[in-house]
Amino acid sequence: MYSHLTPLIPRRNLVDKLSTYIALENQNGYVRIRWKIYPHLKRNLELYANRHEDYAALCRQSGAEERFTALWRAEERLVQFWMGMALNGEPPQQTWEPRQRRELAWQHLMAYAETSCYHAAKKIWDKDRDASWEEYLNYAQNLIYEVSKLKSILLDYDSSQSSLDTYLEIVLNNRIKNEAKASLFSRWRLLCVKSKKELEEALARASHREPEISRFVFARKYFVEVYEMNKRQDSNQRKKMRGSRVAEPDRQDFEEAARLYNTKRLHTSSPHEVVVGSDITGVELQDWMELCIAALQNYPKSAKPRLSIEESGYNLVDENWEDWGVREADGSEESGELAQAAEKALREQVLALKTDQQEMLILYYGVGLNQKELAARIGIGQAAISRRLNTVKSKFIQALAGLSKPAERVPQYVKPWLQRHYRAPDRSDLMEAALVEAHKNLDEQKQEVLRLRYGQQQLEPKTIASQLGISEQELELRLSKAEYQLEQALLKTIQRWTTEYLQLWLANFSKSLVKSACEHLKISWVAGEEPEKLDKVLQQCLTFLQ
Repeated sequence: MYSHLTPLIPRRNLVDKLSTYIALENQNGYVRIRWKIYPHLKRNLELYANRHEDYAALCRQSGAEERFTALWRAEERLVQFWMGMALNGEPPQQTWEPRQRRELAWQHLMAYAETSCYHAAKKIWDKDRDASWEEYLNYAQNLIYEVSKLKSILLDYDSSQSSLDTYLEIVLNNRIKNEAKASLFSRWRLLCVKSKKELEEALARASHREPEISRFVFARKYFVEVYEMNKRQDSNQRKKMRGSRVAEPDRQDFEEAARLYNTKRLHTSSPHEVVVGSDITGVELQDWMELCIAALQNYPKSAKPRLSIEESGYNLVDENWEDWGVREADGSEESGELAQAAEKALREQVLALKTDQQEMLILYYGVGLNQKELAARIGIGQAAISRRLNTVKSKFIQALAGLSKPAERVPQYVKPWLQRHYRAPDRSDLMEAALVEAHKNLDEQKQEVLRLRYGQQQLEPKTIASQLGISEQELELRLSKAEYQLEQALLKTIQRWTTEYLQLWLANFSKSLVKSACEHLKISWVAGEEPEKLDKVLQQCLTFLQ
């Protein structure tokens, strides 16, 4: 935990206040605080400053003010704009605005409240050093980065009584002390209150990988169960302690939790990574919990919202966020070549389509017409539109399937996966993840024969058959059925991925084509505008494809 706190550098202007968050860096026991930008929020502010008349007028007013009081009031009005949108959906939405404009408004307000979080946490830490200041900061940020909690705070705000900054600081200060009971903070409380998802993300960001993450999370579940039961039973004694601080776990807690982990480890509902591992000791479990705590303490304190929006060609995706949307290729030479081949094959399929089929794809995926609107424009029934779209998509899917040849590759992939990952599974690859999920769906009998054959012992078939009291032929049959079930599950997953990839590729390709046509014609076009514009855009798209 950080033991020293450096001053917070004020943000330069309102754009920064509405689009940046606090990032912490440890430098030899000292914490360096810096402001890190959400690019998608900054772009959203630019969008409204350029296209929303009322917001643009407020921006000009803010930029023209010279006196501090007048500038502060102008900024307050701009913040009130986002509050009105977040809380009440006001003003009425215009056609060019992002569909998720209210979610974006909440994110602007969350970013704005970061300064108040810092000052509230610092005030408490100055008076109470039982916990580190970043724990107080973390709790304050948890209050503002959950929409329901932030909403309850903002609904009670009266702009005639104080500035929003002052109000937020007072409320956060009180809630940290009263609701969280600041003196109850401890490293172990942090471990208990965090969700499974937060712990998994924190461990991943701390460079832990599978199977460690699944085993740590599984162990945390039973440690918390034991720890809370043992310590809460002694609540009367705890109340007599200074500040009622949460008690530290002892060796008995860790040993009891380890025994529970070992008992539950082989249950059929347990994660595959846990099942194929080994029993652990109390000392090992304590080491794991320490690693979990370290990961949570260094976990990005801002609960970064993840959002992807496309509107009018204005991309609001944050390029710095990872693991969002469709995964890119893993970087290997094979996957890179396959991705290039897929792109080439799909483009060739588009160019090989008839003109009316190309037109249908552009209108459906690029312009965004639904099947009913498409049917009305072309002059045929909606059922016919659905059949034509499916016919075109089937051609694309066949082209992709011909490249990857999953039916040939899958059987060759399953057995090496069992041999390689039954002792050290890894979810870093999509096919790995699919097999892990498929393995969970096997019945206990099939999991048992796979564990004996491919696990740590890697027993010979004769030994396994003798141990299970069955013939070698029966064992071979069970193994074959288990492997076949995994193969079929993987094939279904690959088919689903192919369809999802195709949908995304067609949407991106068609939207890009429409955007290029608009740029070439030097016009802007949005859904619902005059049909003449759409005809021009469509014709230009078809010209490009020729």
